[in-house]
Amino acid sequence: MNFFIYLLFAIFTECFKLDFKVQTIENKEKHKRDQSSLLNFKSLKNVYVTQLEIGSNKDKVNVSIDTGSSDLWVMGSDIQCFTIDQLHTLESPDIPEIFDDLDESYSCSDNGTFSYENSTTFELTDEEFSIGYADGSVALGYWGSDDVSQVRNLRFGIANVSSIDIGILGIGQNADYDNFPTKLKDQGIINETIYSIYLDGDSGSVLFGDIDDSKFDGELTTLPMTDRASINITNFSIGDKNFDTTDAIIDTGSTFSTLPKEWIDAIGKVINGVYNEDEDAYRIDCKSYDQTFTFDVDNSTIEIPISTFITKYQDACYLGIMDEAIIGGVIFGSDILKNLYLVYNLDEDTLSIAPIANQTVKPADSESTKTEPAKTNTNDGIMLYPYLSFVPLSMYIAFLY
Repeated sequence: MNFFIYLLFAIFTECFKLDFKVQTIENKEKHKRDQSSLLNFKSLKNVYVTQLEIGSNKDKVNVSIDTGSSDLWVMGSDIQCFTIDQLHTLESPDIPEIFDDLDESYSCSDNGTFSYENSTTFELTDEEFSIGYADGSVALGYWGSDDVSQVRNLRFGIANVSSIDIGILGIGQNADYDNFPTKLKDQGIINETIYSIYLDGDSGSVLFGDIDDSKFDGELTTLPMTDRASINITNFSIGDKNFDTTDAIIDTGSTFSTLPKEWIDAIGKVINGVYNEDEDAYRIDCKSYDQTFTFDVDNSTIEIPISTFITKYQDACYLGIMDEAIIGGVIFGSDILKNLYLVYNLDEDTLSIAPIANQTVKPADSESTKTEPAKTNTNDGIMLYPYLSFVPLSMYIAFLY
């Protein structure tokens, strides 16, 4: 995956600060909490990445932000890089080619590696590390612990074999050990195990321990969150079509969304798309689209521009949504989530959402009042990468040379 991204990282507390070059969180109208910590990141085409400093040697390693998993893992200095064809899970689905933009010339070490042997604070365990993702990609290695940025003695995986291009900072709930968000609270960096996420086309931020009211419109809608970080969607509407309740996994680590086929068909028809059997996607004209769809959560209806899904592939434009039957679940990935402000409360197992500023929200069953939608690139499209974080896969690994 060609993640050519410039990455930025910043942390704020009452007594600790790391400077950053791009994007700040404004102080106005913030919820008043004693301490908070800010993680800034940049994006290239729906992949949200930040930079961490690891160990006493402070190796700089870039990782992808992922709410759908809970572990941090990085590339070790002895990493061996493989393609998915060479190293993959045996039970991975067949991802349609339109969602596959792998760059085989790109090395998994290009985002930085961790030289654990040069860190005086590193502790190696005797546990093997392994993880597999829904696109079939795999990372293998070992577990250890070290200081990660301002967090002391954090457990994480160090990969020495990988067909994944970049390490992952999983910030979801973890019942097995204290992960990154839990350590922030335990070490007094934040007072509550909450974090709020703001994505946009070029950058974003994860604000640990606080909420930035300037980033969203209206009131936050708070919902119970399951172990898989999913919420209940009570209605999905496009044009004159309405669809029944379903659960959707909210996952910043998924670079595209997966929806039921009947939803995709309804969206495709609204924008006069023609279904392409070879690509398993609707081919559409390369132009701007102002149509929207809505979904209901609790007592709120949220409106999302269809343009968020437009992708360009081999000089043609497509509706870049994958059929959820391929993966086995409905996912709201970062293409949808860049239109939303998200607040995860791991202490109370809740997820709160609201439209980002200048989006649309209305009470359910009321008349819509629409404001300016989020700007998205429609003519050039958004190239998608087949990275999905949430699906548990059997860890049978195949090496093919």
